[in-house]
Amino acid sequence: MKPVHTRREALIGIASFAAFGARPALATPEEAAKALHALTGGAAAKPGGIALTLPEMAADAANVPLTVEVESPMTAENFVQAIHVLAENNPFPQLVSFRLTPGAGKAEVQTRIRLRESQNVVAAAVLSDGSVHAVKRKIVVTAGGCGIEGVGEASAPANPAPKIRVARQGTLYEVKTLVSHEMETGLRHDKSGNPIPRRILKSFVCKVGGQSIFEATLHPGVAANPFLAFHARPEAGQAFEFVWTEDSGRTIVERREVKG
Repeated sequence: MKPVHTRREALIGIASFAAFGARPALATPEEAAKALHALTGGAAAKPGGIALTLPEMAADAANVPLTVEVESPMTAENFVQAIHVLAENNPFPQLVSFRLTPGAGKAEVQTRIRLRESQNVVAAAVLSDGSVHAVKRKIVVTAGGCGIEGVGEASAPANPAPKIRVARQGTLYEVKTLVSHEMETGLRHDKSGNPIPRRILKSFVCKVGGQSIFEATLHPGVAANPFLAFHARPEAGQAFEFVWTEDSGRTIVERREVKG
């Protein structure tokens, strides 16, 4: 399985920060399209086979629920390798990228995002045969205060205790995780006008039996207190290991035994 941060994603992230990190500028649909093109290797996206669910109207732009589901048997011969989610008019186009293996058992992911304004959200899935399927949804933001920019106070780094729920669903397990973290974007200032340094959880890895089966690369557009939901297909006697990594290098590690 590929590492959470590929060279391509790192270059895109650097370019996005250089363009938008110093001011609350917005990306454009063209820039989001270029970012998606780089993430998917330039393959032409096909419609169908992927569903993106989010509210048509968001009263709380700082915490917008999002679900992506891709049609796939998730076998060794035919599975979803990656799911990328982008926003066309956020300061940072990339919201989150997921990397899956057949061990996930089901190509469905959930998270919560924050949006600067009304805009299109795009989701694209890269399949193991190299094909790409994409979908776009319009969302109307009715109120600001998304937490991406503005005035606030820097919070002291804490040692959050992640909340983890692992529930059996037939032959699969549904995994839900929630971590207390501000996900500071680097675009906010304190009351004295000083910039608040960027500090986010940049990655998440779920291992089963010591093997990575699901990974996520998080960007500043992920809502504070990151929530992730996905599936896993462990074997009897295997254990889950969950690792969150902050951009400071600090890690949070939790383990759970497979029950049932």
